[in-house]
Amino acid sequence: MSCWTYLRWQRDESRRGPVYPPLTDDHPSVLSPCLLCKEQLGTVLVPQLFVVGPVDDDEWDAHMAGAWYAATAVIVHEVCLLKLDAEHLEDAVAEIAASVRNASS
Repeated sequence: MSCWTYLRWQRDESRRGPVYPPLTDDHPSVLSPCLLCKEQLGTVLVPQLFVVGPVDDDEWDAHMAGAWYAATAVIVHEVCLLKLDAEHLEDAVAEIAASVRNASS
């Protein structure tokens, strides 16, 4: 399972979060898979945060109210995220959110 974090987010904002420099060898997620292509995040490709929230009841309540909240986000390869059109983006959100829910329960 890839590492996840939180990103301040609001419904209808882009699910594409900040882009970062390539991970270093000592980064905790360097060996984790990109949840879009299943390859290791590694140290070559540029990582990007991908908002997959809401994944729990608190996030869901804030999401439905249209409020800003700390949404669950995962690190993926920027190139993988850029390849997704709107339909496939939402499919990826549903799949990854379910895996985060399962991993945290």
